[in-house]
Amino acid sequence: MELKEWFAKTPEYFPASFSESDAPLNHNPLIGGTTHYTVRNVRQVVKFVQHSAKRCEGNELTLSFSETWGLWMILEACCNALDFEDTHRPDGGEPDEDSEEAEQAQ
Repeated sequence: MELKEWFAKTPEYFPASFSESDAPLNHNPLIGGTTHYTVRNVRQVVKFVQHSAKRCEGNELTLSFSETWGLWMILEACCNALDFEDTHRPDGGEPDEDSEEAEQAQ
């Protein structure tokens, strides 16, 4: 699905929240220095994820711990808000099957 289509079909705000008990995520623009955070604006989330992914292309740059942890919490919160099952693929397979299928295809 194209990003524009996804935006058109997705509500602007997620009713998602998550908490973090370790040090504040100082490098994450979406998350302040408190211990309870809310993911509200889908566009901000996508921009943050895209920016982080672009920084990692070709392993040219490594994400900081706070960025990595922030991405994990954002994605987990969004999945929870949308009732995604994060342990299974949409087709019902297990997540690690992707690597096996890729090997067989080659």
